[in-house]
Amino acid sequence: AAAERAAAAAALAEQGSVIEALRTEAAWLTSALRVSKEAREEAREAALAEGAAEAAGLQAALEASRSEVERARAAQREACTRLADEVSEREDLEARLIALQQDERLRADASAAERELRALRKAMSEAEA
Repeated sequence: AAAERAAAAAALAEQGSVIEALRTEAAWLTSALRVSKEAREEAREAALAEGAAEAAGLQAALEASRSEVERARAAQREACTRLADEVSEREDLEARLIALQQDERLRADASAAERELRALRKAMSEAEA
């Protein structure tokens, strides 16, 4: 009976050692799982932060591009306005040139008419004499 008890005690001690080993293994696995979960969470947060930084960079680049487009549009509008002003000024100059040419023709016609008139008066004077 004592041998049975000793064997039972030894079996219990062995089972206790196995249970303790299983508990230790379970605690290690739990700790490893927690560490793995924390590492995944940190990696996810780092990836989110990197994505947010990249998005902010892209947003800044987009804003810079929009500003550049607006500056280009403003420069284009200014160039169109200057061109329209130059076209208008050219049209005004052309109109003045046409008016001057017409005025010159009128003066030439008036000079010719005055010469004809003098010639007619002279011819009339000579005819009377």
